[in-house]
Amino acid sequence: MCFLKQPKAYSILTINGFPIEAKPCFIYSFSINGSEEIGGIWFVAQLNGFKKSELGMFADINYRYLVKHFSNNFYVNPKYCIAVDLFNGQDVNYKEIENGEIPTLIESTIEDIKSI
Repeated sequence: MCFLKQPKAYSILTINGFPIEAKPCFIYSFSINGSEEIGGIWFVAQLNGFKKSELGMFADINYRYLVKHFSNNFYVNPKYCIAVDLFNGQDVNYKEIENGEIPTLIESTIEDIKSI
């Protein structure tokens, strides 16, 4: 396993025309059966913790961040794009979003913000 640097220039993602700051805590590469893969962990905290669906937005942004900046050199493994709630210890990975276990809320949330 190798931890990778995250240049500051990488921190802004544009989703549906809206700039979002993406700052996963750790980005790491690893090899599984000869496949060079990448994952990221984003530790987040909020008083009383996040709902799983809210935590899913961080996992979603984490995945998009890795795809945008690292997918040319690595397979972005959705199982290892993880958001961890430090208040209550819950975690969500992007694979759960792909499987429909956690709803995708980022687009609808951005549209709600833009309409205000």
